[in-house]
Amino acid sequence: MLTKTFSHIDGISAKFEKHLWDNGVRQWDDFLQQVDQFDDLPKAKMEKIKNAIFTSKQALEKNDLHYFKNVLKPKEHWRLCKMGKIAYVDIETTGLSPRSHEITIIGIYDGAVSHLYVNGKKSR
Repeated sequence: MLTKTFSHIDGISAKFEKHLWDNGVRQWDDFLQQVDQFDDLPKAKMEKIKNAIFTSKQALEKNDLHYFKNVLKPKEHWRLCKMGKIAYVDIETTGLSPRSHEITIIGIYDGAVSHLYVNGKKSR
């Protein structure tokens, strides 16, 4: 998942990332192999993208979660789920007031197993 995004590279918009995908560049290595097809890009931008891909590949080899946490937008952090320990939490309540409402369900997915708690008790 992580190698399929370019959104963490400075200057790559969602629109340009979609343009890459639409043109068969679905991951970092595709870009490096097909770099010649982007001769309409300014040379400085091309070098910036290539350098960012090389840096990203090195960070991935080192399993450097912090590098990607810093360069990815928060809404893209889900792409890091294979790099380290992660948990997704969903909390349902009867409302928003801490005095008159209560938590009814807590769901936790730890990357391998889903855990569900209903009214404070573990459920299957």
